[in-house]
Amino acid sequence: NGKQGWYASGYAFGMWRGVLAAVGLKTVLVEPPKWKADMGLTGTDKTRSREMAMEQFPEVSSKLSRVKDHGRAEALLLALWGQQSSAESRREDA
Repeated sequence: NGKQGWYASGYAFGMWRGVLAAVGLKTVLVEPPKWKADMGLTGTDKTRSREMAMEQFPEVSSKLSRVKDHGRAEALLLALWGQQSSAESRREDA
């Protein structure tokens, strides 16, 4: 059922945000066009996301070799974007 799926997704999203806040981790909501532009992925296909993730995370490149691994690759790149943008924010605040 679509309504149950949306509810479960929203519930899980809220739970993750709550857990992260409870352990003192800040979360930032970002739209895909923003982080992909910052990472130089605008206008590229899913293969480029996998290639970039394999370059940035060579230790897990074997887990990114299949076409269907693009979601895993984008999760890694989104985390990298978060780390980089957090570091930039700290430099600006200093």
